[in-house]
Amino acid sequence: MPPDETGLSRRAWIRTLVAGWVAQFVCMTGFSFAMPFLPFYLRELGVQGQAAQSYWSGLVIAAPALMMMLTAPLWGSLADRVGRKPMVLRAMFGAAATIALMGAAGSPGMLLVLRMLQGGISGTVSATNAMVSSVSPRSRAGFSLGLMQTAIFAGSSLGPLIGGMAADALGYAPTFYLAAGLPLLGGIVIAVLADEGPASPRAAPAASAASPQGLWAVLAMPGFAVVVGLVVLLYFANTLAGPLFPLYVESLVLDKLRVNTDTGRLIAVTAVSAALVAIPMGWLADRVGPRKVLVLGTLFSGAFMVPQAFVSELGTLYVLRVGLGLAAGAIGPAMGGFVNRAVPRASQGKAFGIVQSASSLGFGLGPLAGGAMGATLGLRAPFIVVGALQASFALAAWALLGKAEAARPIGAGRGKLEC
Repeated sequence: MPPDETGLSRRAWIRTLVAGWVAQFVCMTGFSFAMPFLPFYLRELGVQGQAAQSYWSGLVIAAPALMMMLTAPLWGSLADRVGRKPMVLRAMFGAAATIALMGAAGSPGMLLVLRMLQGGISGTVSATNAMVSSVSPRSRAGFSLGLMQTAIFAGSSLGPLIGGMAADALGYAPTFYLAAGLPLLGGIVIAVLADEGPASPRAAPAASAASPQGLWAVLAMPGFAVVVGLVVLLYFANTLAGPLFPLYVESLVLDKLRVNTDTGRLIAVTAVSAALVAIPMGWLADRVGPRKVLVLGTLFSGAFMVPQAFVSELGTLYVLRVGLGLAAGAIGPAMGGFVNRAVPRASQGKAFGIVQSASSLGFGLGPLAGGAMGATLGLRAPFIVVGALQASFALAAWALLGKAEAARPIGAGRGKLEC
C-alpha cells in the first residue's frame, strides 16, 4: 500500500493510531483510579476536617499539572529531535513507577511529592497525541484526535469505576499498585506496535520549511497563542470543582461505606457520555470547523454544570453528569484540530507540549482555587462559578478564534485555519 504525505502506508498509520488508542486508554484508566477516593486517602493519612480535606485535595490534584506545565514544553522539544515514540514510552513507564510508590506514601506531604514527580516525568496525553497527529493524514486529523479523545474519556470512565470499587473492597494501597500496572501495559503496547515511519523528526531536513522551530517561534504562529490562552481558561474552569466532587457526593449519599463506589460511578457516566460523542464531534470539526464545535460544547457544559450545585439526591446528579459528558466530549477534538491545522508537522511535538503545558497550568490552578473555595464558601459554590467561566470561555473562543481565522494563511497543511 503506498505511503501518504506522512511517509507511512495506510496500514502502518492505522496500526499506530490503534496502538496509541489502546495505550492511552489503559494509561488513563490507571491515572483515574484514585480520583474517587483521594480526599478519603488523605483522611487516612491524617488530614481531618472538611476544610483541610478540601485544601489538601486541591493541592494534591493540582501538583502533577503544575509540574507538567514546567516540563511539557521541554519534553515536546525533545520529541521533535529524538522522536515522539520514545517520549510516549518515557511518559508511560514513568507514570507506572510513581503511581506504584503512592500506595506506600506515609504522609500527605509524601503523597504530594510523588504527585509532583508523576507530573514531571509523565504527560502521556500530549506525547501520544503528538505521535498520532504526526502520522495521521491532515484530512483525517480530526477523526484521529477525536478517536484519541475517546481513549481518554473511556479510560477516565472505567478507571474511577474500578478504582472506587477496588478501594472499597481492597483498601487504598493495593488499589494504587493495581493502577500502576496499567500504564506499564500501555508502554509495552507502544513499544511493540507503534511506528513513526520515515517522516519522523530525525529524518526531517534541518533547512526545510517544516523543520523544527523553537518554542517562541511556535507560539508566534498566528492564532496559536490565542489557542494556548483559551486552553488555560478552559482547563481552569473544567477542574475547579474536581477536588470537591468526592466530598460533595459524600454529603448526598446515605451509605457512607459505598461512597468510593458511588463517586466512581458518577465520574464514569460523565466520561462514558463524553466518549460516545468524541469521534462524531471530531468528524464534525473536520467539516464545519473546530470553532463552532468548541463553542457549542462549552456552552452546554456550563448549562449542565450550574444545576449540580442545587441537587439533593444522586439520581438528579447522574442525569446532569450524563449531559455534562455529552457536551464536554466535543471540546477535546476541537482543540486538537486547531493545533493540527495551525502548526507544521515538524513542530507538532513542541506545539502539543505547549498545549499540554497550558492545560496543565489551568488544571493546576483550577483545583487550587476550587479547594480554597470549598474550604471557605462550601462545596456547592464552585459548580456555579464553573458555569459562569464556561460561558465566558465560549464568548472568548468565538471572538478570538474568529479573528485568528481571518488573520493568517498557514504555510503547512490547508493554508488557512478553518474555525
